[in-house]
Amino acid sequence: MNTRLSPPHSTLPEDFMTETGTSAPVTATDASSTAATQAGSLHVTPGSVAATRKDAILALIKEPEKPLLKTLSILIPVYNEERYLAAVVKRVVEQPLPGGLTREIIMVNDASKDKTWEIMQQLPDLFPEVPFKLLNKTKNEGKGAALRGCVGDGDGGSADRAGCGF
Repeated sequence: MNTRLSPPHSTLPEDFMTETGTSAPVTATDASSTAATQAGSLHVTPGSVAATRKDAILALIKEPEKPLLKTLSILIPVYNEERYLAAVVKRVVEQPLPGGLTREIIMVNDASKDKTWEIMQQLPDLFPEVPFKLLNKTKNEGKGAALRGCVGDGDGGSADRAGCGF
């Protein structure tokens, strides 16, 4: 008896479900294989194309390696944010991080016309458990310029630290 080994609602390509990697069906010849086939499982021979693909997929879904970096640098460009700034930073600080990661907050005031800079200077005292790096630009150059100028200033792994002058 020849039985095709393919789950009824598989989203994988048809050739993935074959032992040879071609469009030829995998066949089962004994009663136990036929029962397994009807249950929708796939039996592959070690070393076959299907086994190799299965191993490759299992390798992709194994537990991820621990991060090499220990600090997450959070860049926050601000412009005229006196009303919301402290609340936003509080929410950032309260977010859980995956095991072993710490955070630092890098804030760039892009020449705000309100009291944003004064509020920024108070934040390290409000959240002493988090290191802050603060920059007050005197000329407004936009969000992109603020981010580009400070990307290298974090301890989160970047080598270029020339941007903000910390």
